Amino acid sequence: LGGAGGALPAGWEEHLKKKVEEQMRRAFWDSLEAALSQDAPDYDWLVRLFSEVRDRLCAMTPSRSSIHAEIHAGLDADLFAQMVRHGALDAAELKSLVTFTFDRLSGLCSPGRDESVASARGVLENMLAAGDATVPLFAG
Repeated sequence: LGGAGGALPAGWEEHLKKKVEEQMRRAFWDSLEAALSQDAPDYDWLVRLFSEVRDRLCAMTPSRSSIHAEIHAGLDADLFAQMVRHGALDAAELKSLVTFTFDRLSGLCSPGRDESVASARGVLENMLAAGDATVPLFAG
């Protein structure tokens, strides 16, 4: 990394940040795939992640019990756990959950975040449309 005289090149921090983020994302998906591809898949990790997404959406939402109830109904962790454990979660249901989550997220974020939210949504929707390896794993 060092340039002339041992100085770091311009933009090295941003480059390092991008590399770390890329590795973390890859590690996340690798861990998810490993947990779900075992002979006895570890669905607890996936269910906890699902619950965390739901809880974070609620934390971002104004303190209105009707909105929180709507989020809990749309992202029902108990139902999700049952569907995953019994192979009943198909790509269409997963897409529905992704759509619900990103619709809520879009309504909660500032307009300045619209592009990054749309980009993240696009990545997940493209993975689902392409039949990415992680989707069939919890489709049973």
